[in-house]
Amino acid sequence: MNSELLFTYFTNFTLLQGFFDELKFTGIMQAWSLTVEECFYLLIPFILLWKKKYSLFILPVLFALTGLLCVLIFQNIHFYGFFSDIHFMAEYTFFGRCFEFFAGIGLAIFIKRADVTQRHSANYTYLSIIAFLGLIIAVSLFGENGSPGTDRPFGLAIHQLLLPIAEIALFYGLIREKTWLQKILASRLFEITGKSSYAFYLIHAGYFYEVVYYHISKNVVVIFIVMNLIAIALYYVVEKPLHQKWRAIRT
Repeated sequence: MNSELLFTYFTNFTLLQGFFDELKFTGIMQAWSLTVEECFYLLIPFILLWKKKYSLFILPVLFALTGLLCVLIFQNIHFYGFFSDIHFMAEYTFFGRCFEFFAGIGLAIFIKRADVTQRHSANYTYLSIIAFLGLIIAVSLFGENGSPGTDRPFGLAIHQLLLPIAEIALFYGLIREKTWLQKILASRLFEITGKSSYAFYLIHAGYFYEVVYYHISKNVVVIFIVMNLIAIALYYVVEKPLHQKWRAIRT
């Protein structure tokens, strides 16, 4: 086994491939986002310690500056695309996507402090849906020749900074407002698809997708339904039993 292949395996098993532009889609191609989540989980103890003394929302700026510093240091080293450029850092690493996490933290803090008995009209839910769809369209307008709008600076800025605001507004609405959307998402069907969503995330691109696409159907709706059925099966056959065994070991 040559050193390049060995290093690729190492980054995939440690979930570090998302730091390398040339390796981010190796292994499970969508797992680059797990590098982003891994960074958050490793940093959350320090984030909480920071919160005790300083403003929490200075941290996204500090993390973004840290990411820029890494680009300045490593962009000319050419080591598998490690922090290869500003666009890569902003779109694929925690340092560029940290605002999404802090937006979620801010929502959690706000909900914790709010009067949970107070209910609102459906303004947040419906207005945030309109805002979310409008921002998605705005991002897509920056795309050229089939490329995603996030390839352009303004499209990426909308995606990384404005979309999270619309998302937390929607979450707030779903938590505090009684709407038809809240009822649908609280149904048994969506509860099951929610539990199997991680399995769906792991299989929505790659081997399982190709099997469905080439051997069952190329219809987008059929593919979506079949992939969800596979994800649900994986949740009940693999994920849930393993989780129960892990909990039994811990207790």
